Amino acid sequence: MKSGGKGKAAGNCEYCGSQIPLLDFQENRASVVSGRVCCAPCLEVGAWVGSAKKPRAADARVCRAQPRFVPTSHLDLSLRLPGWRGVVFGNLARQWLDVSGEGLRAVVGRRCAVGDLLMARIVHGPTGKVHEIVSTVRNVQETRKFPGCAVAGFLFANPGEEFREMIRDLYGAAGIIDGRAKMPEQNARKRVSG
Repeated sequence: MKSGGKGKAAGNCEYCGSQIPLLDFQENRASVVSGRVCCAPCLEVGAWVGSAKKPRAADARVCRAQPRFVPTSHLDLSLRLPGWRGVVFGNLARQWLDVSGEGLRAVVGRRCAVGDLLMARIVHGPTGKVHEIVSTVRNVQETRKFPGCAVAGFLFANPGEEFREMIRDLYGAAGIIDGRAKMPEQNARKRVSG
């Protein structure tokens, strides 16, 4: 079953570098702060605080475990409730906003709460490969564009290595998406050069 639509990228966040879905700008979840484009997650955590005082070249990017991407037309998303309710209610995804190796955000066609479980079924069209991933709702926001729906962020409980490899290949993110990678230390350059 096809999802209601794909998100369109409106640009990249100047704090974390992730793509920003157009719907986030239309519903004021993303905006321009301190003269820079800022995505919804960076706005929530306050990545922009104090950025007006720093010169642009000295501004350190927010380090995220996984970069987010607006899904391509090669991918199809289906979100269903577990068990018989999934059959009754069908696909709850109305619009897919972004995806990463650890989760996704989508407009969901029903009210949901943090902690709810849904089964994400992601199909890669050219290969026909199906990835079924258990997902937990980790945040919910209202949406004006889709009455009775909500924008929900999902955390994948069991993303397989094959799924992560597909994301790497599709978005040219080889070397970026690696859940085992550690964040670089701030003073690593000083120790190496000194």
